[in-house]
Amino acid sequence: MPVRLMPATIIDREHIPLWSAKPVDFAVSSTNESGGMWRFVVENGVYNLDPTKADSYGKTNFINPSRTYPFDGNLATAGSEVYTNSTSWVDADAGVDMSTPNRYLILLKVGVSTTSGSACNIGLFGSEDMVTWTLLWSASSSSLATYYALIKPVRCRAVKVMFANSRGGSYYSSCSTYELSLYKV
Repeated sequence: MPVRLMPATIIDREHIPLWSAKPVDFAVSSTNESGGMWRFVVENGVYNLDPTKADSYGKTNFINPSRTYPFDGNLATAGSEVYTNSTSWVDADAGVDMSTPNRYLILLKVGVSTTSGSACNIGLFGSEDMVTWTLLWSASSSSLATYYALIKPVRCRAVKVMFANSRGGSYYSSCSTYELSLYKV
C-alpha cells in the first residue's frame, strides 16, 4: 500500500497531498532520525516515517542474506563493517530486490570510515532490471562519518549500497549500513 506522508504539524493545508501532482517537486532541507523514526523536513512540514512500516522491512538482503540488519526496522543496528581497497565501486553490505519495478521514496543511513590518508566514496545504486545500475546518491568522506540520505520518488526494482576507496593499495575504506528503507509512493 502506498505511503501518504502527513506532517506532524500541519502548517499549510494546501501542501497535505504531497504526492498528488508531481512526486518529485519538493525540497528536503534535512534528513536524520528521531526516536527510532526517520525524520525529514519538506518546506514547513516535519515528517516522521516508521522504518518498520517500509515496504522493504524484513526483505532479504541479496548482497549477503545473513546480514538482516539493513532491513530490520531499527535505525540503531548495524552489522560488522565490510572493507575494500578497491578504487572501483564494489558491493557494500546491503541490497534489496522489491521484485517489481515501482516508484519508491528511499531513506538510507550508512556509516563509513577510512584509513589515514585515504577517502571513501559511498553510493546508492538503483535498477529496474537487476542488470543496469544507476547511481542515485553519493557522498565522499576522509574520516569516520554517518550519512543520511533521502532519494525522492524513483522508479526501480532494486537498490544496493556500493563503495570505493580513493587510493587503493594499503589504504582501506569500510562501510556498514544501518537501515535502507523503501516506501512505495
